[in-house]
Amino acid sequence: MAGIQSIQNGKRGGRPKGRVAKSTLEANAIKTLYVDQAKLHALPILGALVKKAKKGDVMAIKEFNDRVFGKANQPFEDKTPHNPDKKAMEIAMLIVEKYITKNK
Repeated sequence: MAGIQSIQNGKRGGRPKGRVAKSTLEANAIKTLYVDQAKLHALPILGALVKKAKKGDVMAIKEFNDRVFGKANQPFEDKTPHNPDKKAMEIAMLIVEKYITKNK
């Protein structure tokens, strides 16, 4: 927050526009190092994953497919119409008639 003197002479307090904070510069430097290391080790890691997948490791197969084809979308709502089997409905109606309507 600007001090009283800054307010009186019309200056604004704080970091000047366009100047990047030191913590942002440090975070960007770390990110650059991390990306460089990831590029360096990506092929051996991918090779190990493929090797495990070829041996039948289900989790390796799943991980490989998720990375190559993307994760499958998970439906959150069942929009299919509910059409119960005709025979199942007949059985349900018989149960209702026998046990529910006779006990009234």
